[in-house]
Amino acid sequence: MQALELDKKEKNYKSLANTLLNIGKIYIHTKQYDTALIYFNKALEYQKKIDLKRGIALSYYNIASIYYQQNKLQEAEKYALKSFNIAKNISYLIRIKNAAELLTKIYADQKKWEQAYKMNKLAREMQDSIWNEKNQKATIEQQLRYKYEKQAGC
Repeated sequence: MQALELDKKEKNYKSLANTLLNIGKIYIHTKQYDTALIYFNKALEYQKKIDLKRGIALSYYNIASIYYQQNKLQEAEKYALKSFNIAKNISYLIRIKNAAELLTKIYADQKKWEQAYKMNKLAREMQDSIWNEKNQKATIEQQLRYKYEKQAGC
C-alpha cells in the first residue's frame, strides 16, 4: 500500500495503475470479485487520465473476465468488446486474442453460435500471428548474434 501512496504523491499514474491492477489480480485469485472490480476500475481511471491504451484494454479485459466469472454475460460482453476494439485499433495482438477468446465463451454461453465461431477463428488467427512475430524476432536475433560473433572473431 506504500507504493500506492508514493505513486499518488508523485502523480506516477502508469505505476499507480499497474499497482492497482496487481492488487485486483490478487483479489481475483481469492475469488473476491467485487473487490477486484473496485481495483480494476480505479486502475482504469488512471489509465484514461494518461491515455494508456494498452492498459485500458487490459483493464476492460479484466473487468469483462470478472463479469464472466459472475455469469453476468451482458456486462462481460460489453467490457470484452471495449477491450477488443481498443486492442484492434492499436494492433495489440495478445489482447485481441484474449478478448476474442473471452468473447467466444460469452457468445457460446449466450448461444450466439455464429459470433462465437467468428471470435474463435479470430483468436486462432491472432495466436498464429503472435507465434509468427515471435519466430521472426528470434530469427533476427540469431542473425544479429551470428554477425556479431563473426565480426568479433569468436
